[in-house]
Amino acid sequence: MKRLRGLTFSEIAFEIAGALDRAGVHAVLSGGSAATLYAPEAYQTADFDFVLLEQSQAATRERLSDELAEIGFFPAKARGTYSNSEIPFTLELLPGPLAVGSEVLTEWETLVSGDQVLRILRPEDSIKDRLAAAIHWNDLSSAKQAAYVASVKPVNLDEIKHWCASEGGQRTFESFASFLRL
Repeated sequence: MKRLRGLTFSEIAFEIAGALDRAGVHAVLSGGSAATLYAPEAYQTADFDFVLLEQSQAATRERLSDELAEIGFFPAKARGTYSNSEIPFTLELLPGPLAVGSEVLTEWETLVSGDQVLRILRPEDSIKDRLAAAIHWNDLSSAKQAAYVASVKPVNLDEIKHWCASEGGQRTFESFASFLRL
């Protein structure tokens, strides 16, 4: 079994992505975990959120469990959630489709480390994801998280502004923009 204790958040994300790929499961890192990977000094999540894109015929529950067990993740009580006793993060496998608000996503970033591949929301979509939490759950801290990501990653602010308007979040975009000016 591979030990994860002492690895960085990013290294653990790559290990999980590798295990999922070996099991034939394709997934994209999303939610707060994508924001943490992009802006680790500004935001820390408590879990890894992977949205399942598809499963090939070769992927079985047993194979997935075996690959995750190889890196120390075992099923928790909540369906689709896994824990690892060595690290403070849980793993959550979420059913697709991959989306932010009402926008279904068909593109994502692909990061490579050695022979491992990590699919992750594009920075713009990570920001939209955090802003969706601000819009739909009145979570202003998520708008601050979005601003942190925007402060460290070059993004298309017009795309984000247009998306906020389509989600009914013009005020949220204004708050996000004001956080960017700090």
